[in-house]
Amino acid sequence: PASDVGNFLATLRQMGVKQILKQRDPALISAWQQWLAQLENAFLDEYMVSRGCAAPFRQRAAWYQAQALLRKALRSFARSTRSPLPELLVQEAWRVLESL
Repeated sequence: PASDVGNFLATLRQMGVKQILKQRDPALISAWQQWLAQLENAFLDEYMVSRGCAAPFRQRAAWYQAQALLRKALRSFARSTRSPLPELLVQEAWRVLESL
Protein backbone atom coordinates (compact mmCIF):
# COMPACT_ATOMS: atom_id res chain seq x y z
CA PRO A 1 0.00 0.00 0.00
CA ALA A 2 2.76 2.53 0.79
CA SER A 3 4.28 2.08 -2.65
CA ASP A 4 0.92 2.68 -4.33
CA VAL A 5 0.31 5.79 -2.24
CA GLY A 6 3.85 7.00 -2.93
CA ASN A 7 3.35 6.52 -6.66
CA PHE A 8 0.07 8.43 -6.53
CA LEU A 9 1.66 11.29 -4.59
CA ALA A 10 4.55 11.38 -7.07
CA THR A 11 2.09 11.64 -9.94
CA LEU A 12 0.36 14.55 -8.21
CA ARG A 13 3.72 16.23 -7.68
CA GLN A 14 4.72 15.62 -11.31
CA MET A 15 1.48 17.19 -12.52
CA GLY A 16 2.17 20.15 -10.27
CA VAL A 17 5.69 20.60 -11.61
CA LYS A 18 4.36 20.52 -15.16
CA GLN A 19 1.83 23.23 -14.31
CA ILE A 20 4.53 25.33 -12.64
CA LEU A 21 6.63 25.13 -15.81
CA LYS A 22 3.75 26.79 -17.67
CA GLN A 23 3.49 29.69 -15.21
CA ARG A 24 5.43 32.94 -15.31
CA ASP A 25 3.93 34.71 -12.30
CA PRO A 26 5.84 33.92 -9.06
CA ALA A 27 2.69 34.51 -7.00
CA LEU A 28 0.79 31.91 -9.01
CA ILE A 29 3.68 29.46 -8.72
CA SER A 30 3.77 29.90 -4.94
CA ALA A 31 0.00 29.50 -4.67
CA TRP A 32 0.10 26.38 -6.85
CA GLN A 33 2.87 24.84 -4.71
CA GLN A 34 0.95 25.54 -1.50
CA TRP A 35 -2.27 24.11 -2.90
CA LEU A 36 -0.48 20.99 -4.11
CA ALA A 37 1.16 20.46 -0.70
CA GLN A 38 -2.24 20.81 0.97
CA LEU A 39 -3.76 18.35 -1.48
CA GLU A 40 -1.01 15.78 -0.86
CA ASN A 41 -1.31 16.13 2.92
CA ALA A 42 -5.11 15.96 2.86
CA PHE A 43 -5.06 12.83 0.71
CA LEU A 44 -2.46 11.13 2.89
CA ASP A 45 -4.25 12.09 6.12
CA GLU A 46 -7.59 10.75 4.87
CA TYR A 47 -6.00 7.60 3.48
CA MET A 48 -4.27 6.86 6.77
CA VAL A 49 -7.46 7.41 8.78
CA SER A 50 -9.62 5.32 6.47
CA ARG A 51 -7.10 2.45 6.37
CA GLY A 52 -6.09 2.69 10.03
CA CYS A 53 -2.42 3.20 9.18
CA ALA A 54 0.16 3.84 11.87
CA ALA A 55 2.37 6.96 11.80
CA PRO A 56 5.37 5.19 10.16
CA PHE A 57 3.23 4.69 7.05
CA ARG A 58 3.70 8.39 6.23
CA GLN A 59 7.48 7.95 6.11
CA ARG A 60 7.25 4.83 3.96
CA ALA A 61 4.89 6.57 1.55
CA ALA A 62 7.29 9.53 1.34
CA TRP A 63 10.18 7.18 0.59
CA TYR A 64 8.22 5.58 -2.25
CA GLN A 65 7.15 9.01 -3.47
CA ALA A 66 10.79 10.09 -3.76
CA GLN A 67 11.65 6.84 -5.51
CA ALA A 68 8.81 7.32 -7.99
CA LEU A 69 9.83 10.93 -8.65
CA LEU A 70 13.36 9.80 -9.47
CA ARG A 71 12.01 7.12 -11.78
CA LYS A 72 9.82 9.72 -13.50
CA ALA A 73 12.84 12.02 -13.84
CA LEU A 74 14.84 9.26 -15.54
CA ARG A 75 12.02 8.54 -17.97
CA SER A 76 11.56 12.22 -18.70
CA PHE A 77 15.29 12.66 -19.33
CA ALA A 78 15.26 9.68 -21.70
CA ARG A 79 12.47 11.34 -23.68
CA SER A 80 14.04 14.80 -23.83
CA THR A 81 17.51 15.63 -22.56
CA ARG A 82 16.85 19.37 -22.95
CA SER A 83 13.67 19.47 -20.91
CA PRO A 84 13.79 21.21 -17.51
CA LEU A 85 11.34 18.61 -16.14
CA PRO A 86 13.86 15.92 -15.09
CA GLU A 87 15.89 18.34 -12.97
CA LEU A 88 12.77 19.69 -11.30
CA LEU A 89 11.54 16.18 -10.52
CA VAL A 90 14.89 15.33 -8.93
CA GLN A 91 14.64 18.50 -6.84
CA GLU A 92 11.17 17.47 -5.72
CA ALA A 93 12.47 14.01 -4.79
CA TRP A 94 15.13 15.65 -2.62
CA ARG A 95 12.49 17.83 -0.96
CA VAL A 96 10.47 14.74 -0.11
CA LEU A 97 13.54 12.97 1.31
CA GLU A 98 14.52 16.03 3.35
CA SER A 99 11.08 15.95 4.96
CA LEU A 100 11.71 12.48 6.42
